[in-house]
Formats: sequence, structure tokens, C-alpha cells
Amino acid sequence: MLPGQAGADASNMVFKLRHMEVFRAVMLTGSISAAAKMLYVSQPAVSKLIGYIEGRLAYRLFERINNRLVPTAEAQILFREVERVYQASQPAALPARRIRLTVRVMFHLYQDMAGWCNGFCAGAGASGPVP
Repeated sequence: MLPGQAGADASNMVFKLRHMEVFRAVMLTGSISAAAKMLYVSQPAVSKLIGYIEGRLAYRLFERINNRLVPTAEAQILFREVERVYQASQPAALPARRIRLTVRVMFHLYQDMAGWCNGFCAGAGASGPVP
């Protein structure tokens, strides 16, 4: 148990997607600073969130040994579960990417068509853009 965390109840912890993302990045990179770079956030933000997670779980996820971050046995177990959830979520990412690409393509087509129509209509004597 962490000092000052005697009343923490890990069973009540809501492990949010952001918690998993940060924890996973630290596990994959082996350092707080590398995880921060990977996630495009500050090092103190990652450090603070890991501390928050450890406090809520009431056990350490990492030991600091000779300026190195070493995952505890609990962190290894948690990582396997987080990785399972992460891998299961990846099929949902593909449709999301396709939707984003479709919207971009449609937007650019609309812009091209609007530009063509405005030029065509202006050449035919119409005034102003076509709605």
C-alpha cells in the first residue's frame, strides 16, 4: 500500500481509457519522458497520472531503481489486461479512420465542385456564387 492511501479502495476505481493509454505508453517505452513524447503531453502530466493511478489502486506500478523505471509484478499483470483491451479496441479504429477519410474527400470534392460551378456560372453571365 502507498503511504497516505490506507482508505483507497481499488475495486471502486474507474480505469478510464486515458489511464490505460498513459500506463500502456509507460510500459512500452520504459520511461515517463518517452511516454510523454509518444502521447504528445508533458512529462509532469504523465508522472502525475501514474501517481494518481497508483494511489487509486493502492499499490505501486513501478519501482525507481538506479534512475530506471522497473514495472512491478502488479504492473505486468495489469499490462496484460490493458493490452488485451487495447488490441480488442483496434478493429473500431479502422471504421473511425475510414469515416474521417470519407469526410475529408467529400469536403474537397464539394470545394472543387463549388469552385468549378462558380467559375462556370460566372462565365455564363450569372452573378454571385451558386448556393
